Amino acid sequence: MTISVIRYCKHENLPNEEFIHCGADGRISYNLQNYTQSAIKILPLQISFAPEVPSMLKVHKLSYEIGFTYAGHVAVSLYTYSLLSYLCKRILPIPDIKNSINKLPSIESIAKLAGIILCDYFKDYGALLEKDAIAEILIFGYCMQTNEFQAYHIIPDNKDNGKFYPKVTNTNIKDVQYFAIGSGKKLLEEKVELNNNVFNPNMVREIVIEQSPSSDIGGAYQRACCYQYGIHLFNDKNSLLLERYPMGYLLDTHLISLPCTTRADYD
Repeated sequence: MTISVIRYCKHENLPNEEFIHCGADGRISYNLQNYTQSAIKILPLQISFAPEVPSMLKVHKLSYEIGFTYAGHVAVSLYTYSLLSYLCKRILPIPDIKNSINKLPSIESIAKLAGIILCDYFKDYGALLEKDAIAEILIFGYCMQTNEFQAYHIIPDNKDNGKFYPKVTNTNIKDVQYFAIGSGKKLLEEKVELNNNVFNPNMVREIVIEQSPSSDIGGAYQRACCYQYGIHLFNDKNSLLLERYPMGYLLDTHLISLPCTTRADYD
């Protein structure tokens, strides 16, 4: 069993601060039964864009982060993330195309690129593992082109003669209670139905605990919050000790700052 869930949120004390929360089961299972290892299931995806065509002496880039989470075959998913991460740090405008310069890439375009990469790796693994190589991905965060939070679901789709093509779907995350992927999705749907069709974020953690076969199995419930210019990954135990403040999180006597929410960072 594995599950990864995203939901759109507004902060209770800061109504103008929006973010997407993600929770995931960090365990890896074999044949959906035997838990053998654990892996990080939520990853930051850095987007680096050069507003101008770089010269030989200087490259000026605008950088920000969005979120990447997955369910299914771990190697296929992480190979996809590795190549996608490399490419997203090298985005340049096309001078001859209107509106390309100074136009940041959309999350939809990044999701479509992820779909192409995912299907390519799936073909390699699928030749040996067939359906066991299936993986699905969620890419989520603040879209700098549309100026709103978005999330896209990507999965290989068998359309014609055994050939797989990327199926990229806008989850409309702001209009739904949550969006889930993984084999634990049905368990979550059952819990929501029993709760009068009202989603509670704690349900995801409950599913992870309930499906634990024994206390000595590694892995943990992982979560993250994706803000306008960055994503924060939390250790779930430590995150309970953090108290939210306008400029960051207060941990004992130290401040863990959030990324700037008024402008992007330049490097």
